[in-house]
Amino acid sequence: MEFGAWALLLQIAGYVSVLDLGIQGAVGRYVAYYLADFKRKMAEDFVSSAFSILCVAAAIGFCGLAASSVYLHALFPQIPPVLLTQARIALAIVGLGISLGLPASAFRGILAGIERYELVTLIAAPAGLISSAALIALALAGYGIVALAVGFATVKLISYGAYWWVARIHGRLKINRWFIDREAAKELWSYCSSSMIWSIGMLMVSGLDVAIVARVDFARVAAYAVCVTPITIVAGAQNAMFRPLLQVGSRFFVSREMARLHSLLERSTRVCLITIVLSVAPVFLLSHQILTLWLGRSYADQATLILRLLLIGQAIRLIATPYATLLLATNNHRVARLPALAEAFSNTCSAILLGLEFGADGVACGVIVGAIVGQAMNIFYNYPRTRDVVGDGRFLVRKAIFIPLMCFIPIAFIPPVEALPVPASLRLALATVCAATSLFAIWKYSMDMPERQWLLRMMRRVGLPLQRFS
Repeated sequence: MEFGAWALLLQIAGYVSVLDLGIQGAVGRYVAYYLADFKRKMAEDFVSSAFSILCVAAAIGFCGLAASSVYLHALFPQIPPVLLTQARIALAIVGLGISLGLPASAFRGILAGIERYELVTLIAAPAGLISSAALIALALAGYGIVALAVGFATVKLISYGAYWWVARIHGRLKINRWFIDREAAKELWSYCSSSMIWSIGMLMVSGLDVAIVARVDFARVAAYAVCVTPITIVAGAQNAMFRPLLQVGSRFFVSREMARLHSLLERSTRVCLITIVLSVAPVFLLSHQILTLWLGRSYADQATLILRLLLIGQAIRLIATPYATLLLATNNHRVARLPALAEAFSNTCSAILLGLEFGADGVACGVIVGAIVGQAMNIFYNYPRTRDVVGDGRFLVRKAIFIPLMCFIPIAFIPPVEALPVPASLRLALATVCAATSLFAIWKYSMDMPERQWLLRMMRRVGLPLQRFS
């Protein structure tokens, strides 16, 4: 119960992130744009305005979380009374740590604008590891959720200081605190008004599920929250992998190199789909074994179906990562407002309705429903309206989505193969054949020659014997 309450508090506090309104991405885009055009003063005014607005947003977010902590029992009446006081204090502490991350996102935007993603990673990765290690140590030592909240917030605050220090050294942009330039504010509103809808949509897609489970099936909140962790890792890795498309796509669009932009979208979407399936498939197939080793059989029995459903939904949704990034890069993201809302409302409504009927499993099914609606809206609504980015929509769907998916069909036969009443060695051999067939099909029919040559070079660097393929 205590872990379930902690997971719920983290998700409630995470709602503050919607107040970023896409400003971090805007800072990255406009810093890159202004510096490329040798307009340093305009870049500084833009960053200063963004920072000031984010400070106001942080204050609003913390006040909202403080109010939520007061009325926590009314929002989630199934929280055990013995945990209520601790939960309220922990929510306020975690909320403070996450709220202060809003102004710090301006520093991350600066680093993205100067294309120093490695510096962001060098801060984010150790901070995440240290935070996880601290929480594990506190939990094993028997401390409650208030101590966990203090540890969580402390690591967050240190990481924010690191972002400020690194951005100051490498960005060399002067930030005037409490300064808002009128023209910069107009640019921010123009760029972020649609991003705000995206943010709200993403909140409804991936930010309400634990809260819905807490209302309809509180006993399984912990099991559901456990499954969110690998989903978050997969989504974070994909977003980090394709984040550089924001600057590259912006350059192609400004220079009107539309053929290169279309090729960039086709190739990145295809690579995105392949990497998603290759990363998700092992976790999907071995989900019960992984959860058993990680948390024990009782948790695994509760969470396996949830994890598999969430993996399917997230895999479907993440296919659109390159397209969404390039929409932002080319300032075409306004067109995507309706599909974002359609996915959000279909996800939330189906999660509530199915959750009332089937509990946590039904909420996970709602994620799949929303992801399918979102992809259908992209293909049939967005693509025809963003030809500058997409080019030939039918070609994109066939080359980047349909053919790679067909190549992975053999992997879909692995679960039925594992259920066959035959010796384990034969099941393993058949599963290996299925996996090898899919990998060969991807190599032969989905990857083009430059991609094969690049992959061979990468494999040679790690010392694999590949002379026969050369």
